Amino acid sequence: MMKINVIISFLFLVINFMFMPLLIASEELAVQYFFDDRYNYYSDSERISTRVNRRIFYKHSDVFKEALLDYEQNYKNISFFECNEASSSDFIVKLEPNFFYNPLMQTMYADLKYYLFKDPSVQIDRGLLSIKKQMYLQARHDIQLKNIYLEFLDQLSNMIPKRGPEQQINGSFCSLL
Repeated sequence: MMKINVIISFLFLVINFMFMPLLIASEELAVQYFFDDRYNYYSDSERISTRVNRRIFYKHSDVFKEALLDYEQNYKNISFFECNEASSSDFIVKLEPNFFYNPLMQTMYADLKYYLFKDPSVQIDRGLLSIKKQMYLQARHDIQLKNIYLEFLDQLSNMIPKRGPEQQINGSFCSLL
């Protein structure tokens, strides 16, 4: 009788550990992100050479979307998607990037202002994330810019509360931002 109780206890323990990751994954937070039209429709540029004044052009929202593809493969606890009137989520985050590349020092100075909302009347957090990174932007600037946004996503994920609010926020709020 003692052996049967031990075996049953062991089986319950094994089943608990098997299904625990599924329960944790089901508590995924949904976060809508919003970029102002300036970052969606207009390109920013960085001068990458001082002698010939060569420039690269990119849209922050496009680079962010590419970074999200890599981010979501590695992290399953937060799901980011673009703000949409028909969607609702746990949080909405407004993003305002500001990048500057110094070609003489081969240094990227990247700032990302964020505003985090859990409903239209409550802004729960805001702040500035900064990265200063040595890089040679002439070689694969697309990958290097995406890597900066991956670092920002890691930092931003730590700023988002681990538990979602009881009521979700509608994406129509983004039209007010």
